[in-house]
Amino acid sequence: LMSELRDNNITHFFIVGFLTDVCVYQTSTAAAKLLPEMSTYVIADGCAAKSLDKHETALEKIATKSVNVVSASEAESILAECAASSKQSLLDGSDDWLMIEKIFSAGGVGKNESMDVDILRSLIESLHSDSSILSTLTDSLEAFGETEISRAQMHKILFQRKHRSGFFENFPLIILMSYLPFLYSVSTRIPFIFIALEITQGRGRELWEVGVVLGTYQVSRALGNLIVVMFGGKDPFKRLQILLSCTALFGWSFLALFGRPSETSPFSFTPYLSETDGGGNGSIMPLFALFCVGLGETIVILQRSLMMETAKESPSGIMDESLVAQRFSYQYAFVSFGATCAFIVGGWLYTS
Repeated sequence: LMSELRDNNITHFFIVGFLTDVCVYQTSTAAAKLLPEMSTYVIADGCAAKSLDKHETALEKIATKSVNVVSASEAESILAECAASSKQSLLDGSDDWLMIEKIFSAGGVGKNESMDVDILRSLIESLHSDSSILSTLTDSLEAFGETEISRAQMHKILFQRKHRSGFFENFPLIILMSYLPFLYSVSTRIPFIFIALEITQGRGRELWEVGVVLGTYQVSRALGNLIVVMFGGKDPFKRLQILLSCTALFGWSFLALFGRPSETSPFSFTPYLSETDGGGNGSIMPLFALFCVGLGETIVILQRSLMMETAKESPSGIMDESLVAQRFSYQYAFVSFGATCAFIVGGWLYTS
């Protein structure tokens, strides 16, 4: 009993039969004990015993064993709710085979059986969904040419990845996995060195102040990524990234135009002169505009772009999570390579 219930993913188990005080009692109590996470029901007016007293006494005992005793009309309502819930959760879950199993279960198809194509069409129509999975299935069924469809055939229609061939088809992936991550890393690490030089050599301040400014810069970068993840929606570039990039542009413009004495060129690290102590006391307050700069330096946009590019390889637009994880690893490898190059160049600049 337990293997049958588990293998078929039964969540609601309804029992009717004869005798109430023998077979029905033993089956219901065993099911409730073996699979307590499953809802077990005995339909009272679908059972009988040799006498009404034995029937009612058995139902009272069954009700004390974590089994729900219901009437036929109540069972009908519960089944209707289960059917609605099953359709609602049909496309839930990231596992592709589990998703196909849900579709076949919703169509009332048993294990190792094929589904009638007309039943599948009716099921799709009853869902009233604009899901890319159902759209792909609907389009594919028009040219399918067979009366039944197997689980393997449905998996091929929905999830068989389109392999890229040639340089031009692979070019977007090359850009997203190597070139852009490398440039992102270099362009966001090199400023660290110039900021350190500006604070220590240009403004004559202490190293701990370098840490405060760079810490603020780093926090703002993390905050920018968090904002995009939480509020970016399905299209974070249009919704937030343009705004955050404008914020970064404002920060860089502020730093370029404010905070230097008129006699110091933008590329000089001559210590600032102070009227009170004769020099070496330039203010670092304008440098906190780097907080605005950091908001625009979000790597999640690169990650999102890679996910969208991977999803294009699936007929139904569902990305292969293991493939995305592998491509993320390449992306982060080039981020690390860019950071290494930036700090080598930055270290040479700092010491020279």
